[in-house]
Amino acid sequence: MVEKLSQVCNLTNELQNCGYHPFQIKAIIRDTIDHSIDNASQQELAMLISTLENYIKFAQKCKACR
Repeated sequence: MVEKLSQVCNLTNELQNCGYHPFQIKAIIRDTIDHSIDNASQQELAMLISTLENYIKFAQKCKACR
């Protein structure tokens, strides 16, 4: 569980580096698991990690198109 929380933290930092604002990242998390990360199950964390990785891929594609 700690490993997945650490991965979520790293991915949110990467999203910020890609240009996302904290309120946007919070909205992504809320839309994905519908509550705080502290109360997330292993399955919800896995889904959140996948979602965050997809947002990062999208942001990288957008930067590549510029």
